[in-house]
Amino acid sequence: MDDKRRKIITFFLFAFMLFFGVSAGMSGNIQAEIIKAYQLDLEQASLFITFQEIGSILAMLFSVLVADRLKKDRLVGLLLLLMGLFNLLVGTAPIFLLLLFAKTGSYVFSNIANNTSSAYISDLYHSESSQNMSLLHMLFGVGALIGPLYATLIDRAGYGWNGSHLLLGGAVLLFVAGYVFLLRKQKVQADAATPVGRQSRIPLRAMLMDGNMRVLCIVGACLASYQLFITWLPTYLYNQDTVLYTVERSSFIITAYYVGMIISRLCYSALSKKVSTHAYVRFACLTSVAILGISLFFQTYQLWLIGNFLLGLTSGALYTAQFILVCKQFPAFSAGSSSMVSLFSALGAMLVNSVIGVVAGRGAFTEAMYIPVIMIAIAFVLMLSFYKPKQIAPDSA
Repeated sequence: MDDKRRKIITFFLFAFMLFFGVSAGMSGNIQAEIIKAYQLDLEQASLFITFQEIGSILAMLFSVLVADRLKKDRLVGLLLLLMGLFNLLVGTAPIFLLLLFAKTGSYVFSNIANNTSSAYISDLYHSESSQNMSLLHMLFGVGALIGPLYATLIDRAGYGWNGSHLLLGGAVLLFVAGYVFLLRKQKVQADAATPVGRQSRIPLRAMLMDGNMRVLCIVGACLASYQLFITWLPTYLYNQDTVLYTVERSSFIITAYYVGMIISRLCYSALSKKVSTHAYVRFACLTSVAILGISLFFQTYQLWLIGNFLLGLTSGALYTAQFILVCKQFPAFSAGSSSMVSLFSALGAMLVNSVIGVVAGRGAFTEAMYIPVIMIAIAFVLMLSFYKPKQIAPDSA
């Protein structure tokens, strides 16, 4: 592929990931405003999460079965177009059912684009995919930090919660127009070494029979516990001490994690040249178990603040590392293989989240918070005992 074309595609993939991060980061801030605007009860509001989980599974199934059979440059453009349009629909939906449909559609297409973008970076850069993928995922973290502030500023400017979606959707559509215009100016050159075209058949059986792939799928399901822990943490802390853990203090704790995550993903682009990806995954899992275990045992605000920063710093690039391992296990089917692991992650998240809710609901909230720690420990054991890096090229693991 022409180097200039590659750089254009990379720039827009990076921009998309920033937009995706903003969209994810602002969702929590505007949820209460949406409930108020549409006069929803809590049962109706919970449908957003239910349909989000269903949408996540549908997105992964599409990516597994279809994404590698299409040209990724065109697929990314189409997905970004749909993401922008559905954000505009969210901002203008007159009734709840249309809003639910629009938010689900936006989530589905954003997640397909997320997996496709990561796989495409792997296709485009091969030996340099670690550095570029870590930068790609770092931008998601930056966007997630910007998201709440962005939503607050738009609301204070008098445009309300829907103004956030309208402006974001408009910005995405402008970038799509620029993406299409610039790519059409470049001569399309097929590069046989870069598997971005159509593939005849996705080897699902081979993926499922591959020992490393099975390990990575189970590990993906276990490591979904990271986000679950962060999601449940503010509620858990408030449940422990309503005076000490105010909304502001809980926000500081969560922000500390995301700051650490951004630094981790930025540094991983350099670290990946010296440390193998599978070794980093083992290290991140082991340190995470120690950090979370100590934080849960001693229960102080200062320790939660420092611990969450260290958690983000040591494990923030785990998502990137998983993508790198999976894409290099089946490099010709990067989108399908990475989406299969993401599908297991989504299923794992649904299962573990349900267990946490049941255990916490029975008055054992601290015990419930140890469940994600146990899942991360299982991921460490699997990577240490069953993952075999020698099964793929030496520079890939």
